[in-house]
Amino acid sequence: MEALPSFYMELGPGTMDEIETDLFLGGQAAARNAELLQKNNITHVLSIDIRPYPATLAAKNNLTTKYVQLMDLPSADLLSHLDDSYNFIAKAQQNGSVLVHCYFGISRSASFVIGYLMRKYQMSYDDAYEVVRCKRGIVLPNEGFVAQLRIYRLMGYRLDKDSIHLKMHRLTVAADSVKRLRVLSKDFLKLIRPDPSNEKQSSKVNLCRCRKCKRLLATEANILPHKDKDKICDKMFFMEPITWMNVTKSDRGRLFCPKCSLDVGNFNWVVGNICPCGFRTTPAFCINASKVEFVAIAGDVWRRQKGAQIAARDSNFDH
Repeated sequence: MEALPSFYMELGPGTMDEIETDLFLGGQAAARNAELLQKNNITHVLSIDIRPYPATLAAKNNLTTKYVQLMDLPSADLLSHLDDSYNFIAKAQQNGSVLVHCYFGISRSASFVIGYLMRKYQMSYDDAYEVVRCKRGIVLPNEGFVAQLRIYRLMGYRLDKDSIHLKMHRLTVAADSVKRLRVLSKDFLKLIRPDPSNEKQSSKVNLCRCRKCKRLLATEANILPHKDKDKICDKMFFMEPITWMNVTKSDRGRLFCPKCSLDVGNFNWVVGNICPCGFRTTPAFCINASKVEFVAIAGDVWRRQKGAQIAARDSNFDH
C-alpha cells in the first residue's frame, strides 16, 4: 500500500484528476463514487490493487473494468502488465473515458499512467512523470517502479524478456532478498535458467563449453555482456544463474563444471564481482574466460546486438 503523504487528506480521499482528455487518475474511494464517475463520464476503470473492482458496482454503473493484482512494493513486477494496460487505456479513450486507480492514486496507478504516456508519446520517464505530477501533485511512484519504467523506455516501450536491462533488474531485486534471507526465496526461483545441456539448441547460437571436458555450460542467451572501452569484454563472462550452478542455497560460492568438476568461476549474490577490465556488477555469476571455450557460430551478430543494448543503457538510463 502506498505511503500516505501528509497533505493527501487536504485533497480528499475521493479525488480524481484528468491527466489528459478522457484519462483520469485517482484512488479507490473515487473509483467507488458513482456520482463522481458519472460527473466525469467514466466508462472504463483500470484497478491496480490487491482486490478486483466490485462486480456489482461495475454492473450498476455500466463500467468496463480491468484488474491488475499488484502490491506497492519496489520488488513488484510492474513491467509485465504495461503492455496489456496500454491497450486497455487506449481502447477506453477511443470509446469513452477511463479512470486508472489503486488505493490512494499515488504510486501504483500513477506508474501505469506514466508508462502509458511514455509509450503513447515516446517520452522519457522524467518527462512523463512531470506531465502527471502537474495534474496530480501527490503522485510518487516507489523506487522499484521508477527503475522499471526507465527500463521500459530502453526496451522500446514493449516488454522484451531477452533484454539485458530487464534481466539485471530482476536479478538485483532478487539479490536484495538474498541479503535479508541469506538464500534465494522461492519467489525468485524462476530467475534460475534451465541447464542448456538439456535443451535443443539452434544452429545459430554460440555455445559456451567447459575447456576441459567440453560439457555445455551456457549459450549466448545466458550471457549478460558488458563493455571494455568500446567493445564487448571477453576477459570474464557474467551469466544468468543456471540450474547446474547450484546458487539457491547460499549467497556465495564456487562454480564447478557438473561433468568434470573443473572450477570454472564463482557467484556472489550480495557483494557481486569485478571483471579484470574494471566493470563491477551485483549480483554476479562469473565464468573465467580461461576455463571455457566458445563454439562461435553467430558471434559477430550477437556482439553487435548486445553492444547496441549496452550503449542504449549507458546513454539513456539516467534520462
